Amino acid sequence: MVTRLASAPDSTENLRSRLIPKPKLMQSRFILMEGIAVFLALILMTAVMAATILMRSAVVSALTTLHRRIELHDKYRMAFDRTILSFWRCYGTCTPTLLAEYEDSAAELRGVAKELQDRSAPPESQEEARTVAPWQSELLQLTDHLAPIQHISKADDAASGQIPIDEQHIQNALRRIQRKQFEDLTSATGQMDHYNQLVRTFVLLLGFFPVLILLYFHRLRRRHIWNPLDQLRRMVMEVKSGNLDVQGEVPDTIELGSVTTAFLSMASELRDMRDSLEEKVRQRATQLEAANKDLLRAAKLASLGQLVSGVAHEINNPLTSILGFSEVVLSRPKLDSATREQIQTIRAEALRLRRVVAGLSQFSRRAPQKLHRMDLRVIPDRLLEMRSYQLAANNVQVRYSRPENPIWINGDADSLLQMMLQLVLNAEQAIRESQEQGEISLECGIVSGRAQIAITDNGCGMPAEVRDHMFDPFYSSRQSGKGTGLGLSICHNIVEQHRGEITVESEPDKGTRIHLLLPLLTSEKPATSGEINWDAEEGLSPEKKEAAKSVPRGANGSQRYLVIDDESEILNLVSTVLGKAGATVVTLQDSTQLDTLLEGDDFDAVLCDLKMPGLDGLSVLRKLRAKKPHLARRFLLMTGNLADSDKAQIELEGVPVLPKPFTLARLREMLGQIVISNN
Repeated sequence: MVTRLASAPDSTENLRSRLIPKPKLMQSRFILMEGIAVFLALILMTAVMAATILMRSAVVSALTTLHRRIELHDKYRMAFDRTILSFWRCYGTCTPTLLAEYEDSAAELRGVAKELQDRSAPPESQEEARTVAPWQSELLQLTDHLAPIQHISKADDAASGQIPIDEQHIQNALRRIQRKQFEDLTSATGQMDHYNQLVRTFVLLLGFFPVLILLYFHRLRRRHIWNPLDQLRRMVMEVKSGNLDVQGEVPDTIELGSVTTAFLSMASELRDMRDSLEEKVRQRATQLEAANKDLLRAAKLASLGQLVSGVAHEINNPLTSILGFSEVVLSRPKLDSATREQIQTIRAEALRLRRVVAGLSQFSRRAPQKLHRMDLRVIPDRLLEMRSYQLAANNVQVRYSRPENPIWINGDADSLLQMMLQLVLNAEQAIRESQEQGEISLECGIVSGRAQIAITDNGCGMPAEVRDHMFDPFYSSRQSGKGTGLGLSICHNIVEQHRGEITVESEPDKGTRIHLLLPLLTSEKPATSGEINWDAEEGLSPEKKEAAKSVPRGANGSQRYLVIDDESEILNLVSTVLGKAGATVVTLQDSTQLDTLLEGDDFDAVLCDLKMPGLDGLSVLRKLRAKKPHLARRFLLMTGNLADSDKAQIELEGVPVLPKPFTLARLREMLGQIVISNN
């Protein structure tokens, strides 16, 4: 900052050089806008003049039509008068000359009437002709009948009395038509005057439009250019004199507004640096401390993944041997019942430990759950089966009303049980910290079209600051050494992977209610009974279990397998299991000797561990793809940590993966799938 203050004169000169062209640029913009406004005014004036010409043409056309109507009616009136006059002159005389004169007049009248009714005549003339036509027709019939008669009888004389009546009707109709024509002429003339007055008004207003635009832009220039520049010059002079408490109004234009805002911000920063430098240092120290805490938290999260990954690998390898050999012992037919029960306990606990490690691995991997159709009711059922005795021993009463109908969801039973067990353990801990005995209520049902599980306790409850962070990794409200802060984080992760929601209601000394909502299955097909065998061999169907008791044969009836693993116990387990089924098993603990084995007899399948010293599983797979492609298609990858296989998903696409620890039935099933699919 000192360097910037020292170079202030140069900066001022640069600022001045950048600011000087700016008003000119803005002024040119305003001049352009004024020109556009004048151009628009001219366009509007032209449009008004064009509209005036069109309106004048319309009025002139209407007057021309009216004049034509008047001429036709004058012609009709004259023909009518001549016809009547010629009739009375020849009436009773029957002089050929007078009769011919009458006939000529009547023919002329009929011609004019026909001209009025002609389609090319104006519509108004046609309507007026239709008004006179009945009387004209009756009159001409009488005159045509009476004109040639030489000796007039009393009947003819009586008939001639109708002629004046018809004549009077026609005269009345012609007078009405004439009045209507004069009214139309007056209306057209008034309309023409109105249009002329309106045009004059528009032209006058448009004449003032450019003047108003020029005045408006002059005001805008003063407001948005010159006044802000004067204010900015004043503020610059005040800062130059040492007054950093400058204030000013920020213009609403983009150019000068941004410059003024930047200048005021610069002055404010200089004032803050001058007046509160020590406070700034303390704030920076606080920020660094907070950043250090965030960095430590991120490091913990990163180390968690590495820790779980290493622990899972180290636990799953020996756990595979424990689980596998326990099944080997249980397969002996002459095993006594006491020993069988003990071995079954070992196997059940090994399966339980496998689920725990799998849960930790899923938390670190954020891997999706393997969801299956299941009845949600089996989760609280299994929970009560596991914890009811211990809860009763700790003076905790459990209330649960089991729904009568199944609640079908897509879920992972082990994960949901792990989550609910963790929540019940937390509720039990909250009760024991506040009182000697308590109550936990479990709810399971359907709410608003979704499956729900609710856990309510009357324990000590939680304050808001604990409730807001209870699902954060490593966050724990217990004393140091009594909690890892991971249990509820794993629960939250499980709910998210099931596309559900979890909400918490809790207050100090009022207990806690945790509410979970999961999506229901929309299909009505009852695929399963909803019962879950918690010790089942990865959910195999009875047909697959029976088929998994034997080892499949290759296309030529052979049973020859290559097993590669750096753990001798796993090599021993696999060779024992497959050897009992009559298969020939070749084991390889040092993967670097693979080339020697590949030169010998072929194999029906290759089982290989992923993480090994020397050549790892991926390197073995690459070598098989290069040298023995058919064996690469019969490749089964074993791993004690699925996170390692996730890193090579693209390369392992289509390659079956057998997670450790695995059951013997699962091993045989996957081998069978590989061999059968490649036969």
